[in-house]
Amino acid sequence: MLKQCLHLYLSKSTKTVSIPPARQCDNRRMSTQSPTITKRQHRQYIAQAEAAEQTLLALTPPVMQLIRTAWEESLAAPGDFAADLYANLFALAPAAAALFPGDLTEQRQRLTRTLSDALVLLETPQQLLLLLKASGVRHVHYQSAYAHFPILGAALDNTLQQRLNERLAPAQREAWQLLYATMAAIMCGAMASALLDRA
Repeated sequence: MLKQCLHLYLSKSTKTVSIPPARQCDNRRMSTQSPTITKRQHRQYIAQAEAAEQTLLALTPPVMQLIRTAWEESLAAPGDFAADLYANLFALAPAAAALFPGDLTEQRQRLTRTLSDALVLLETPQQLLLLLKASGVRHVHYQSAYAHFPILGAALDNTLQQRLNERLAPAQREAWQLLYATMAAIMCGAMASALLDRA
């Protein structure tokens, strides 16, 4: 079931949930310019966000447990999870460093706390939806762009694999990919609405 959900989720069909296609993204570069949006793009992102909301509401307890177990084990691994994630992010997209000037200590703590809070809310998805939508709106002010989300997703996937090695079961990895794509699509939908309102 999980593999079927993930396959559907990562489909490029506009009727299913997906993050921006790879052809729109360049993992070597991340623009620091504020994104813009057309009404047609807005409709596409909203459709994807609505599908993502249904996916989030349909997450089962076994999938949630796969996600939580991998998260707890990753945090318990030697070193700092967030430091490793940002190192992987900057390795994939060196220009991303311009989005995070100065000391990253507070930002790393915020990232870990936000992900932990999100996992706590998996069993109350309506509250998690509110958190994700608010975060999407805030990321407009951070000058985030849609193309950033697949890059961060790849960095997250790399970080989980590096920190857990063979302990990361395929089902856990797939569950995290599904969760990240879900959250990214919901945030992108909120960003799209905020951008359209601002235009």
